[in-house]
Amino acid sequence: MKGLFFPDPDEDRADRMNWRFDRDLLARVWQLAWPTVVYSLLQTLVGLVDVYMVGRLGKEAIAAVGFSQQVLMLIMIGALGVNTGTITLVAQFVGAGKRDQAGRVAGQALLSMFALGVAIGIPGVLWARQFLALLGARGPVLIQGSPYLRLMLAGSSLMMLNFAVAFIFRGAADAVTPLKIAVGVNLTNVVGNWLFIFGIGPFPRLGVAGAAVGSLVARAFGAIVGIALLTTGWYRVRLRFARGAGLVDFSLIRRILNIGLPAAGQGFFRNGARVLFFRIVASSALGTTATAALTVGSRLRMLTIMPALAFRVAAAALVGQSIGAEDWEQAEGIARETVKLCTAIMVVLVVLLLACAPWVIAVFSDDAGVIDVGTTMLRFLVVGQFFSAVAIASSGGLAGAGDTRPPLYYTIIGQWMVMLPLAWVLMQKVGLDPQGAWMAFAVAPVLEATLTLQRFRSGKWKHIRG
Repeated sequence: MKGLFFPDPDEDRADRMNWRFDRDLLARVWQLAWPTVVYSLLQTLVGLVDVYMVGRLGKEAIAAVGFSQQVLMLIMIGALGVNTGTITLVAQFVGAGKRDQAGRVAGQALLSMFALGVAIGIPGVLWARQFLALLGARGPVLIQGSPYLRLMLAGSSLMMLNFAVAFIFRGAADAVTPLKIAVGVNLTNVVGNWLFIFGIGPFPRLGVAGAAVGSLVARAFGAIVGIALLTTGWYRVRLRFARGAGLVDFSLIRRILNIGLPAAGQGFFRNGARVLFFRIVASSALGTTATAALTVGSRLRMLTIMPALAFRVAAAALVGQSIGAEDWEQAEGIARETVKLCTAIMVVLVVLLLACAPWVIAVFSDDAGVIDVGTTMLRFLVVGQFFSAVAIASSGGLAGAGDTRPPLYYTIIGQWMVMLPLAWVLMQKVGLDPQGAWMAFAVAPVLEATLTLQRFRSGKWKHIRG
């Protein structure tokens, strides 16, 4: 199989360096990927709008949202990981022509994600303040961040249902419907934030907490619309539940979790490392300035990661459908084209952010210290995120086959055994404060990308059975 990223061992070097695209496969990938890319960018931009709006309240407000979003990202990426099992099974059943089974996967996915949201929401409401304090939030940052995080965690089930609906549609190779829902959700979110943060008209001025209220209203809207559409039968997947007296099919849920939990574990360890990374940066001599800079940088980093996640979703859905149809050559070709396209887009994004770093940071904060620290930080972060994006996109092919355990191991190695210890050593022992943290962030993804690409090239994913 020709290609830069997944060469066959028997191919010569000239063939392996071939950058030509397979237009037919590329068209299929792009048809599913572009709505998912736009969907992801819309979500990222809404997050940036949150930071921009609360930024008018001061750098403590930015830091409050930043600390809270580290916890929320941990939950969000875990939810996305669990839904890997949803997209894989829906795609494989659709590819095999088993639409009823795909509908039952959809039903069990919604039930399990709602239950997971409730399980997260209860302790979240009780211990939101403690979570923030554990991360290092203090004073005004802790006071403003606690109600924001408490409200967001209380609505965890709404977030889970939105993700499940989107993954069900994408597993059936329909990325346009979730995009349409997302447009409505994001518009509602922005308007709600504006009304409740600043107290427009009859609405109360809630400050940072107002951003959470706007988000909850928007997510409720998205969940209702998405579930309603899945019950109509107008789409390739129609919502179905277990046969008999009960709603729950535990055997099907086990299949979803068998694929999804390793992917969720990968998200947990990746973003758990980000939480501790945030804590390491918070211990910097620059304190709130470094934390505020990292908050802005983390949101901008999503401009590179969300497109990569979108390509991962596209690869998982299309590879899963090809496997369901027992077309292994097509499955491998789709994964190859996905990574090549993602890499080309990432080069453009990285160059733009490297060149425009000071001006981009200045949009979100007029604090000279934040701009200075943030400029250096952003340049290191985007280089690291190039390799992270390659690893994420290439893991999509593995996910489509249900081979989700190896990427989990690679994340543990890269983030926990390389990035965190190296960041601490460079800051505390070498004296590169906070530049050492930015350097460590850029190094670890190179290892993860190398290991993930090698896993796909090995072909072992072809023997996985979900």
